[in-house]
Amino acid sequence: MPVPAPPWLIGILGGGAILSLFETQTDLFGAYGIGLFIGFFGYFLFLTLWVSLSDNFTVDWFLDGRRKKPTGSFEIPREIRRTTSAMVEGSANICKWIIALDQLGIRKANR
Repeated sequence: MPVPAPPWLIGILGGGAILSLFETQTDLFGAYGIGLFIGFFGYFLFLTLWVSLSDNFTVDWFLDGRRKKPTGSFEIPREIRRTTSAMVEGSANICKWIIALDQLGIRKANR
């Protein structure tokens, strides 16, 4: 079974493709950026509206997938990953960077 591409790789390739299609500092690139902004936040606002109008969901759905059972109480479905887990797979490199920054004294001002 083929492994799907990670989202960050798709973002890098998609961003590179857009930069090759539209030259920076042009009206087309600006229109692309505005459209991307409207689409991203428009989707979020649309989803927020539908969740707020639904009788089966509350804003807690955004946090952990919580929804009402047919009996009226709330549940988190089994297929939803619990939010109390460690960082995502592959994030060990981030931890190594944080430890290295701590050892160099770069991150101490942020504590």
